[in-house]
Amino acid sequence: MKTRSIALLCASVLVLFLAISSVSAATSFSLSDSTLTFTEKDSLTFEITNLNDTEQLTIDFDTLSIDGFDFNISIEDNNKTLDAEESRIMTVELKSSDEDISSELDFLNSISGTFLIMNDSDHSDNETVTVTIKNEEFCNYKDDGDLKINDLKFENEGDFGEDDEWLPFEKIEVSFELENDAGEDIEDISIDWAIYDSDGNEFMSGDVDEDEGDYDEDLDKSDEMGITFKFILDEDIDELEDGKYIFVISASGEVQDDDEYDTCTSESEEIDIIITDDLIVLGDIEMQETASCGETIILTADLWNIGDSKQKDVVVRVYSSFLNLEKIIETNVKKLESRYPEKFTEHNAIHRNLNKERKVLEK
Repeated sequence: MKTRSIALLCASVLVLFLAISSVSAATSFSLSDSTLTFTEKDSLTFEITNLNDTEQLTIDFDTLSIDGFDFNISIEDNNKTLDAEESRIMTVELKSSDEDISSELDFLNSISGTFLIMNDSDHSDNETVTVTIKNEEFCNYKDDGDLKINDLKFENEGDFGEDDEWLPFEKIEVSFELENDAGEDIEDISIDWAIYDSDGNEFMSGDVDEDEGDYDEDLDKSDEMGITFKFILDEDIDELEDGKYIFVISASGEVQDDDEYDTCTSESEEIDIIITDDLIVLGDIEMQETASCGETIILTADLWNIGDSKQKDVVVRVYSSFLNLEKIIETNVKKLESRYPEKFTEHNAIHRNLNKERKVLEK
């Protein structure tokens, strides 16, 4: 009985301690929002409320600077004393420019910091506000609305994925309309694109030249043009993960008014990259472009296991209706690790009795 009484007493003390701790953790004021995110030079607000129903509350707050980004923090009417149950608006202003954000932070990257708001008579009675700066602008120049990207579309030319679901080594066609809304001609237009994962890490990027995208570098005022280009999803395959990614594209140029200036616009779409358990593909396929009857065609490629599981006893099917060729080749790859390439080489002789006709051999 004595042991049980001691145990009950200890439990009661523990409950009392938890209750006291819970009360002491509460504050005499509340905030309508304690997380603020800046994507441009801006002022964000939230509300502070005195929770005491009989007494005034005087508050104080820290200054804030995050890696060279400076802020102004203020309270409505510059009055830090709140009457009982009164609410006031607090404002956090980012003093740095949009150009500072884009130059200091990579696209989709962010930095964060905090500041305290406290009861002026008891600094342990406080709340923390977290402030984040995030670069969501892919362009190097400010988007003034002079250029517009419309009707961004994808067409997956691969054998497995969908238009918005891509697998490694598939060829993707990108198309969109570019509109000049500047009221002046725009020259020296350039197109850039990139793919980012959900954490803001760049996975793949490139630019589109005139010949590849079949577009003009100059766009007359109030005019528009269609741009189409293709790329193969073939970089950093060993680091690629299944999940959501962001495809972003930008168009920049020089507006030809009295004071020439640079302009840029961007557009993005979410896509899925699929990594299955069991899938082997051939990448970096190379073979000679011409050959004569009786000669041997040499085919080389990287044999990629782009699934999550190891594969054993890998075979390759080689087929050409023109060469009257169909072979199932047992490779010397007994075990193919996930996301790891093995070199594959095959020699195929061209039949001597084929018709003498020019044919294009496609990879």
